[in-house]
Amino acid sequence: QFNYYGRNLERTVNRAISLINVADTFYRNSFNLRVVGLRAETWTSGDRYGAFSSGPATTLQQLRNYARTVTQRYDALMLITGNDFSGNTIGI
Repeated sequence: QFNYYGRNLERTVNRAISLINVADTFYRNSFNLRVVGLRAETWTSGDRYGAFSSGPATTLQQLRNYARTVTQRYDALMLITGNDFSGNTIGI
């Protein structure tokens, strides 16, 4: 997303906040659950793990591997990417 938004950090962060707000509204209205963003990382110099541009299965595994390196506890982890996966995959 950072590259998609012209390498503009503020626009990228605002987009992520907007997506979290949409998810919060959906889950609150549908299931009475809240979605709250507590921590965000924007990678401005490429992909730290080298696989997030691969297929969806590899990307999901790399996200799991990355999650193990994060010391902060969390209930859910979200990867927002502008990558176009092959086939019919639009989300994982």
